Parts: sequence; structure tokens; C-alpha cells
Amino acid sequence: MTKGTMNKGWKLKKRNPLVNGPAVTEYYIKTAKRFRVLKYMTVLVLVLFVLVTVTLNREAITVENFRYLIRYLDINATVYSYSGGHRDIGYSADSELTFGMYRGDAVIADSTSLRIKSLGGSTMLDNTTYISNPVLLCGSKYLMLYDLGGNSYQIYNTFSELYGESCEYSISGAAMSDTGVYAIVTKSAEYRSIVQIYNKDFKMISRVYKDKLVMDTAFRSDGSLLAIVSAFNREGDFYTEVMVCDPYSDEPVFTASYQDLLPVSVCYHSDGGLTVICDKKILFFNERYELISEYAFGSRVPSYCKAGDGCVIAAMARNIVGDDNIFLIFDSAGRAVFEGELSGKIVCAENLGTETYVLTSSALARVGRGREPVLYSPIEKNSIAMMLPGDGTVFICYTDNAVSYRLDSMFETGQSAGESNDAAESTDSEAEDSVTAAPEIPGTEANPAGDSETAA
Repeated sequence: MTKGTMNKGWKLKKRNPLVNGPAVTEYYIKTAKRFRVLKYMTVLVLVLFVLVTVTLNREAITVENFRYLIRYLDINATVYSYSGGHRDIGYSADSELTFGMYRGDAVIADSTSLRIKSLGGSTMLDNTTYISNPVLLCGSKYLMLYDLGGNSYQIYNTFSELYGESCEYSISGAAMSDTGVYAIVTKSAEYRSIVQIYNKDFKMISRVYKDKLVMDTAFRSDGSLLAIVSAFNREGDFYTEVMVCDPYSDEPVFTASYQDLLPVSVCYHSDGGLTVICDKKILFFNERYELISEYAFGSRVPSYCKAGDGCVIAAMARNIVGDDNIFLIFDSAGRAVFEGELSGKIVCAENLGTETYVLTSSALARVGRGREPVLYSPIEKNSIAMMLPGDGTVFICYTDNAVSYRLDSMFETGQSAGESNDAAESTDSEAEDSVTAAPEIPGTEANPAGDSETAA
């Protein structure tokens, strides 16, 4: 190659005599220098980014978050499958045991400890507590344990206690949303009830002062609204007050009072509706808080009532003596989706999709919808609770262990009780119970008391 044939700007520097390769040019040398500078600049920017990120987010860099990171990045983590048989979860016997499900793990709390165990039995958290009457509230973000009648509560995630507080006066209730917003019901020397509302960072955002007795509270799942049911009397008559408030507003969204009723519990549904269980009736509200339906117990006394998302369960004793129950299931609008008879003393009930599982003193019952027969699967007696993980298994809880069963295996040879539905219908027609749509209730009125809500 002659000098005349070389491209302008390309200068031959040298040729490696040992390798018959292309010559090294000024162009490649300059390009290499540029990449070398860019490499150092990238490292510098990365270091600055890490320093700024750590500085601005130092409160979020915790041992618990690192544990979560390691947990979800562990590609060799054991996945427990239930191909047959059952797997027990052991715990210490205690007179104040309470159970829950949190992020797919089992939660067991008693007067001295709170334990979170995987469904395979391994311990995720074992925290010492001293609580006289423990109550669990499990949300999607946090888990709350509070002392009913005591002064303290704690907030947990799967691996540790995140926050705890002791109130000046006793705690009479609490509520937890899926977003981490929660409420604590206490009182003061001036007010019979105070509802303290906290955000997901455990900072108080508002208080609701009431001169009535707050019986229960419930958040909408996103934490944007809080329903409060209270009891009060005036001129010798009892009233139920239903209030819905925005934690960030000074004015309630909805308030109404209903005469001759005492509230027991309240529940928000995912469709925005609201259900209030009272001593004599169940009240159903739509998303605009219009009373669209009610169920009156009449002369019967409810033996078990529970409201969950999209499902309301009510059971009434058929006879004065015996454990036979008239069993009803309503949807969020107050429509009866099941009416029939259920045998056995009810311990607890949980809804799972279109089926409701009822734990009785001697069996687990599966209740469908419409005219489907009730199926029973006998279990060992003296059960105290059950947990439904939603993976096709059920944990039957006893005083010192929880036994896991596959639901499909339990009810393959389940005993049918379909004939009890016909008998229940004839008895129900003679009862004074009633289901009505869009009723006019005398005694419904505006809030007569001077309750107030103030921002913290």
C-alpha cells in the first residue's frame, strides 16, 4: 500500500511483526480513549447515584426490606405442595389463642407471643408479647396485633415488628386496610370514644371524637373511607348510628341513625356497599349509602353472624334445645343466595369464592349456593378455629396444633344434608323473619349529636 492510496485522516502507526493483522490507526486510539473516559464517568455517576439514593431513602433501607429482597430472589426456595395427607403446624397451648392468614402464611398469637409460620411449618417470625386479650387484623400490607381492653398494639410484617404504641386509655377496637392505613378506637376523659386514624407510615392523620359508644369500624380496602357504627340512647330508646368519613376531611361523607337497634359489626364490600349487623336486623347499603335491603331476625335470636367481602352469613337456632340452625347467606345487596338448615354448634365460618365453609363442633360443612345440598366431613372434636389459605387446603386449629387437609379429599365422601333445605323452607315461612327491598324505616334521621372529626 502506497501513501497515495491511503484515505485522508488515516495514518499508519505501526504493524505488529508477530501477527499479520491490520495496522493500528489514530482513529481507533482516539475511540479507545473516548470509551475509557466514558467508563470512568459511568462509574462516577453510579457512585453519585448510590450516595444520593441512600441519603434520600435511608429510612426505607432496613433489615426487613433486605430480608424481603433475599426471600423473593431465592430461586432455590422450597415450594410446599400438598399432594396428599396433611401437614401439621405446631404451637404452644394457650387459653387466648387467635389465628389468621397473612400473605399466605399462618399467624398464631396468644398472650405471650406472636408467631408467623409458613404452610410447611417453618417459623418466619417468633416475637414475644404480653397481651391479655390478643386480637389479630391481617391486611395485605401489614398485620396488627392489639390488646382488646388493654392499652397497646403492634404492627408487623412477615419478619419483624415495625411499630408499636401504648395508648393512654384502653383500646376497644381497631381496623386495618389493605394499603396499610389503620384506625385505633380508644377513649378519653371527655369523650366516650375516639377513633385515631394513621397512615401507612404510622403517622396519625386525624381523630374522630364521639360522645357515643363506638361498636365497630371498617375500612374500604383502599383505605380511602372509614365506616364507624356507634350505639347511643335518647329518651329511653336505643339508636344505631352509621357514619362514613374520609380520613383527610373534616366533614363526614355520610351519617344516619336508626331507632331501636344496637350495632354489632360493620363491613365494607369491594363493590363499595356497606353491611351493618345489628341485634335485630342486618342493614344493607349500596355504594351511595342508600339503604337498599334489610333482614329482620324477628322472634329468633341469631347464634352466629359474620360479614365479609361480598358475603354475609347469619345463623339462628331452630329450636330452644339442640344445635340445629337455620342458615342463610346473603350477597352484598342483601339478596339471599342460600337458605337451609345446618347441623352442629357453629365455631366459625369463612367464605371462599362461591362456597362457604362452616366449622362446627364435630364436622366441617361446605355450603354452596341456591339449592345445593350441605356436605359434611367429620373431624376430630374440640376444634377452636380454622384457616383457609385459598390453595385448596384447610387448617383445622386445636389447642396445640393446626392440622391441614385437602378440601377436595374431605368432601369426596362427605355426608349430604340436602333434604334439610326443604324442611328449612317450611319452617322459615312460619317465622316472622323477612327480607325486604328498599324499606322505609321509621326513626331514620340526621345525626342528632355533636360528634366531630378533626385533622391531627
